[in-house]
Amino acid sequence: LTAISFPRRPPPPSPPAPHRCTTPHLPRHTSDPMSVEATKARLQMLMRDKASLETELEGLKKSLRQLGVGMKDPLVDSQGFPRSDVDVHGIRIQRNTIIRRSNDHQQVMKKIEKTMMLYHELLKRNESKAAAVRVDKAREVAKDEVLQEYKRIMNENSSLSKAEALKMAIEVVKSRRSNSKSSTSEKDPLAIYSNFIPFLMVERVWPNSPAEEAGLAVQDKIVKFGSINKSNLDQTAMKRIVIHSKGKPLEVIVRRKGKLEKITLTPKVWSGQGLLGCFLKPVV
Repeated sequence: LTAISFPRRPPPPSPPAPHRCTTPHLPRHTSDPMSVEATKARLQMLMRDKASLETELEGLKKSLRQLGVGMKDPLVDSQGFPRSDVDVHGIRIQRNTIIRRSNDHQQVMKKIEKTMMLYHELLKRNESKAAAVRVDKAREVAKDEVLQEYKRIMNENSSLSKAEALKMAIEVVKSRRSNSKSSTSEKDPLAIYSNFIPFLMVERVWPNSPAEEAGLAVQDKIVKFGSINKSNLDQTAMKRIVIHSKGKPLEVIVRRKGKLEKITLTPKVWSGQGLLGCFLKPVV
């Protein structure tokens, strides 16, 4: 018999490796308010998942303590045999469940961090576009003011040249606007922060902490923390400024019950954890 050889089929092409990103993709149309709203909704959903997992973990750990052990207590006796005074099988199941839920919690925290960065990036881009629109409107208003002033000057001084009248009109409008700003600042020095958007809210203040000494209160919404505001906030900005300002006073502007308040907060070591003694959560 003659052996018959068949041509081998080429192996199927291997699937492309999945693309891994360390930062979330920004939508193309970041100025679309729906993109911001969708990201905000996802962030709120993740925060709910986080709270749910934390509640579940707390209950699981409490149940484990009721079984008479913790996460690291040995389940064998000195001779290496399973302990007879505890439910070894039930404890192992409980520990495995806690480990799985802890891993889930870590994953949710990573997603929250990435989504938060995306959310603030979208807000920055929207704010930049809105600021450009406001500038254009302000220019149009200024042009109208100059034109009205120019007409008034020409009517009162017909001997002036158009160039001279225009120069005088521009100076009058500049002077008028400068006086208006000075008057507003003198009446309310915090008025310059009236358009600042809150980016953090005080959720808890510990007794005898630097935050309590400074006068921070629960529900205060922070619009400015030292040199940080919503427009220049990034992932590590708060941590950097707190560490670098240890023992130095920081100006904090908060919105409290609809009014702006100025607080002087000095990060420092105290009897509790951290340098502030308060819990701040992002405003979404």
